[in-house]
Amino acid sequence: MARRRNRQAGVTLVEVLVVLAIFSVLTGAAALSVSRPQNSSSADLSALSLAADITYAMDLALGTGSAFGMQVNQGRIQFLERNRQGDWNAHSDPRLNALKLYPIPPRILDEAPRTETTYLVSERLVPQDNQALSLAFGGTARARVVVFDGATVRITDANGDGNETQNGQRF
Repeated sequence: MARRRNRQAGVTLVEVLVVLAIFSVLTGAAALSVSRPQNSSSADLSALSLAADITYAMDLALGTGSAFGMQVNQGRIQFLERNRQGDWNAHSDPRLNALKLYPIPPRILDEAPRTETTYLVSERLVPQDNQALSLAFGGTARARVVVFDGATVRITDANGDGNETQNGQRF
């Protein structure tokens, strides 16, 4: 006796592809929502990135005995180093010689509002004018401020709530 196959049993290739497509979209949406840190913002990431760059420049200055500086201009930061003739040029280290652009441009915190400054540090990590450089990332309510005094880098909230980091580490 010959058995007849039921055409209703099983699934078609189109049905399998539709289910896979739906599954892929849902998986992608879930991955995007989970992969983004919930407590980090662009201001936090910008501040941490700048603090890491400054710490790296400090380590290079101590290791090589050379002075360095930062030029802040219209929200961009260029790391500088002093050559043998005493002139300041773009830093020769590959990590520092590119113009630094951050997700949120930094604002200079100073008595007089300005968009450009040059901050120079000696080979012994002493600022040229003995003043700390303070750069804020983000709006005034949730700004993260990077404070660099030549020897240390701190990240704090603009409102000074005590949630500070030093050299990229929370304490």
